[in-house]
Amino acid sequence: KYDCDGKEACKELLNEELDQKLEAINRRVLILLGVVLLAFLINLLSKRKLNHVQSILLILSSLCLLLGGIITPMIELEARIDMLLFQLLGEEVVFENNIIFFQSKSITDMVRILMTDGSIQMIFVAILIFTFSIVFPSVKLICSYLYSLNNERINKNKVIQFFVIKSGKWSMADVMVVAIFMAYIGFNGIVGSQMANLSRSTEPIQILTTNGTHLTGGFYLFLFFCLSSLFLSSALTKKPNEGKSPEDPKP
Repeated sequence: KYDCDGKEACKELLNEELDQKLEAINRRVLILLGVVLLAFLINLLSKRKLNHVQSILLILSSLCLLLGGIITPMIELEARIDMLLFQLLGEEVVFENNIIFFQSKSITDMVRILMTDGSIQMIFVAILIFTFSIVFPSVKLICSYLYSLNNERINKNKVIQFFVIKSGKWSMADVMVVAIFMAYIGFNGIVGSQMANLSRSTEPIQILTTNGTHLTGGFYLFLFFCLSSLFLSSALTKKPNEGKSPEDPKP
């Protein structure tokens, strides 16, 4: 399939392709974040109330962040033994690049895995994750669009007002971001500690380990979605004369 001359050549080719794809993903994440940040800065620095086109632009920008955040892996857990060396019957035996544990999951992956588990507890957790990380933010964006139409009847609707104005206080999306970050710190510490203990081996066994746990693009996209959602609510509810200095009274 890869037209390699040998095992080492094929391994080198696969590692190179993987690095290129990861670099491309990170580049696209940075470009998306940069474009969205620029769009929000341009519109939010304006002291005037957003018009319909500007509102749609910000809503679409937030939607891109949300979609990227839920389908892109958020955290990558990896524990690897780079080298295991020991003596067997007077011969030196070496094992290299052995992955002990690896997981890379997005929000949608987590929901699907928890739902297929079958237990009531896991299904309940899956429903909570799906509700607060996918359904709730999606409804907020839909309500934001309806609010941007500047229809007095729609804007006075209690459901619309809740999701556009008050939902920031009740949204669990930001809580989920903090939970994922804390999980990253915890997993990183646990994996690092276990791999360090494994490396403290004595002769005749020598072990070189690597902890590859890190946050990936999906986490940052979802984090910026939470921030953009707060700014979007502020921008949509800005009054027409907000930000303008009052005119001096005429003598």
